[in-house]
Amino acid sequence: MVELMRPILKWIERWEKKASYGGKKAIVNLGASVVDTRARQPDSRKDGSVLDVRVPPTIPMAAARRDIQRLFFLLKKRRDGAWNSNLRLGPRRAHQRRA
Repeated sequence: MVELMRPILKWIERWEKKASYGGKKAIVNLGASVVDTRARQPDSRKDGSVLDVRVPPTIPMAAARRDIQRLFFLLKKRRDGAWNSNLRLGPRRAHQRRA
C-alpha cells in the first residue's frame, strides 16, 4: 500500500490546482480502510484506500470521473493487476453533503 502513496499524493496535488473554485483549493480526503471479511481467517483481511473527491461546478462530472479512473488504472497497473479492483466511483459536487 505504501508504494501507491506517491502517485496518489501527486494526483491530489494536481487535482487541487485543477479543481480550485471561487478562490479556494479543491478538497480531496485520503483515508484508509481495513475490512475483515471473515472472523478467524487470517487471510480474509483486505486493506484499501479511500479517496473522497469533491468536484466543483466548473468541471463536468464525466470529466472528473475519467480523471479519477485514470488514477485508478495507473495504480492497478503498478500493482501488476494483483490489486483488488473493487472500484466504486462516486465523485460528488463540492456543495453536496453526505446523506
